[in-house]
Amino acid sequence: MYKKIFKYCLIVFTSSLLLACNLNSLTQARKESAKIADEKNQDIIIAFVESSSNKSLFKQGVELAIEEINQTDSFIDMKKLYLDEINNPQLVLEKLKQDPNKQITNIIYDENGEPNKVILRRLNVGGGVLVGRKIIPKFYDDEGKAKIGRKIAQDISKNTDIVAVIGHNFSSVAIPISIIYEQNGIVFISTGATNPLLTAYKRTYIFRNIPSDKKIGKALAKFSRQYNFRRIAIIFERGYYGKRLAEFFTVEAENQDIEIVATRSFFQKNEEEELDFRTLLSEIRELHFDAIFIASYVNKATKIINQARGMGISVPFIGGDSLDNLGLWEQAKLNSVGTFVASVFDPNLSAKSKTFIDNFKAKFDGEMPDTDAAQAYDATKLLAWSIKNGGSTIPLEIATSLRYAKTWENIVGPYKFTLKGDVVGRPIYIKMLTPTITISKINDDDDAPMIGEPSAYFKKIATIKDE
Repeated sequence: MYKKIFKYCLIVFTSSLLLACNLNSLTQARKESAKIADEKNQDIIIAFVESSSNKSLFKQGVELAIEEINQTDSFIDMKKLYLDEINNPQLVLEKLKQDPNKQITNIIYDENGEPNKVILRRLNVGGGVLVGRKIIPKFYDDEGKAKIGRKIAQDISKNTDIVAVIGHNFSSVAIPISIIYEQNGIVFISTGATNPLLTAYKRTYIFRNIPSDKKIGKALAKFSRQYNFRRIAIIFERGYYGKRLAEFFTVEAENQDIEIVATRSFFQKNEEEELDFRTLLSEIRELHFDAIFIASYVNKATKIINQARGMGISVPFIGGDSLDNLGLWEQAKLNSVGTFVASVFDPNLSAKSKTFIDNFKAKFDGEMPDTDAAQAYDATKLLAWSIKNGGSTIPLEIATSLRYAKTWENIVGPYKFTLKGDVVGRPIYIKMLTPTITISKINDDDDAPMIGEPSAYFKKIATIKDE
């Protein structure tokens, strides 16, 4: 037995050592590729990974951000600047001093210390990341599955032209694949993974632009007390997301003098399994409680909500950020009305937020952006800002710019990162799913109004500040 264990450990150690050597070579190759791309003013390749098992507008948020980033200015004659760059670098420096767009430059000197090349860097928000360069997206879909996410991460890692990845919204996917990105020297920003394990260890390239489950669970418990939900039943999915969110909610609920009358959990063995929560719900139906806290994703949470309503359970539901998704309405309709969810996006936060919504609706046929779209948009703009701020697309330089920069702010709120890659200083918004009906007339003479299909939106009702 001990010989077998020793042999297994030796195989694992040897494989890990060989893998580490290969990964180090890929990291170095990526660095060299980015360095050459910077010197030759080549386009910047970024990978974006959506998780389509939860319906969202993630990809649309990315597309809008890239469109804005890749726009070029008309008041600078770039062709003339490039000619001047070749013929007279010093003249370019003088012209840039007068540039109202506040451009800066990186200068390459020859062996005599004379400038022989000028690389232009753009600092303005509404233009190319670096003058003459564009962000080129490569889109993937991990479907919310760890196996698919791992394959995508491995494929991305082999492409040394890719310097960063944004997405992987499920903690169960983001946590294991983050190791692949870290070892391959790729900047990774998750827009939805909230489990604290993602940033439990200080890594060089791993970030998230969303608060962790600890802060979300704490905020939801504080809100519950404010809303006078004093007795709560908890149902959670055993996994990366549900278990930890339920734990953090329970700890803060005790601090808020909230009684947890029952805690029930479930585990889905496979995606094809048809879940029936009626036995679980029957165990708590006769208890007295003011609300049910659900820690799960939309597809399963809506089954719980529908089955609970069918059994005559009428109390409100409370959910984490994963339920901040109109799939809640689409799959549970009127059963979901009045559900409280945590969110990181307030559409009315600032003028920037409102402009984003207007631009989004104009680009996508009047569709209202969801939180995933806002998170993806902000993460893309954040990455572009860190490249501009650091003046390089070398992943280590991007990561350093992100981690040590002063606070940057955009449509979702302020961004400042801890050394572990967690965003701090961001409030949690509590929203309630609210029904709405569109009423219109065919013409002014028509007395009978046209009543549209009922729909729903998330109405903000509370803000819980980060402590």
